[in-house]
Amino acid sequence: MSKVIATVVGTIYDYTSIYPDRLIYFKGSSLTRTHMYGKIIFDYHDELVKDFYIFGIKNEVVGDISTYSKEERDNYEAFVVKRR
Repeated sequence: MSKVIATVVGTIYDYTSIYPDRLIYFKGSSLTRTHMYGKIIFDYHDELVKDFYIFGIKNEVVGDISTYSKEERDNYEAFVVKRR
């Protein structure tokens, strides 16, 4: 699993270095997987925010999006990142 995550993160870095103005939206195929992504963002937050703006979506239906908060990591349905 960590190899897959490392590959995805590397791809996001590569893609956003070519297209820095594009947003990357992602969520898990299940709530458990989405929580895992939230935990990864939580664990690497200080490093990731050097290169990305990170947003969390609490309710996709109403478009409830805000800057990612470590305290809210388990309350997000999806995530969006954008290169700084």
